[in-house]
Amino acid sequence: MIYNGKIKKFYLGTSDYGRVSTYVDVECGDGTYQGFGPYMPGDKLGKFVTRVLDISEAGSWDQVVGKPIRIDREDGLIVGIGHYINNDWFYPRSDL
Repeated sequence: MIYNGKIKKFYLGTSDYGRVSTYVDVECGDGTYQGFGPYMPGDKLGKFVTRVLDISEAGSWDQVVGKPIRIDREDGLIVGIGHYINNDWFYPRSDL
């Protein structure tokens, strides 16, 4: 199911296990909040960050917060994010 949403937080750092991780906190159009993005090693991390910047039309990670996006949810989980106007979608499971 597709919803409109807004990025509330973009996290890039290290986890409790010392691994680099990234995720996006999203305010979903139905009033709920949900995280999008798992741990990403190596090249996948760079592609994840690049695609989030592309989708949100942000020039850097600190400009992502507050950007409108579209959300594709399946069984209550965000499986993809999309540009709020253009038909440009990012699905990590298939795109990474």
